[in-house]
Amino acid sequence: MSVEELKFCTAGMEDVDDILRILAIRMKWLEQRGAAYTERPIKEERPSADELRAWQKASGLPLKKFFNTSGQLYKALQLKDKLPAMSEEEQLALLATDGMLVKRPILIGDGFVLVGFQEAEWAQTV
Repeated sequence: MSVEELKFCTAGMEDVDDILRILAIRMKWLEQRGAAYTERPIKEERPSADELRAWQKASGLPLKKFFNTSGQLYKALQLKDKLPAMSEEEQLALLATDGMLVKRPILIGDGFVLVGFQEAEWAQTV
C-alpha cells in the first residue's frame, strides 16, 4: 500500500470542539505511523453513490455499517425503522444526499476501506 493514497474522510464541522478533538487524535495516530493522508470533509464534499458503492465493496461491510446511527439526522429521519425496507440503491442514494449520514472516520487506501476508528484494525492495515 502506498501511503500517498490514503484518504481520511471527516465530518468537516470546524465549530464542534469534541469532534475536532477526536479527529486530531485520529490524525495524530496516522502521522505517528508515518502515514500521509488527504483529509476530505464529507459534510461539504459529499461522497457520491458510486463512491459509496465502491467503498462498501472494498470494505466488505454491509451497507448499514456506513450509516452514522448516532447522528441527529439519522434519528430525525427515523432511519432505524426505514432502512430495512429500503433497497441498497435507495440507501446509497440517501447516504449521498448528506455527509452527516455517513459514519466517520473513513480511511480509504489502496485496496481497503476502514469505517469508524478501531485501533487494532487500523494498526493491522496501515
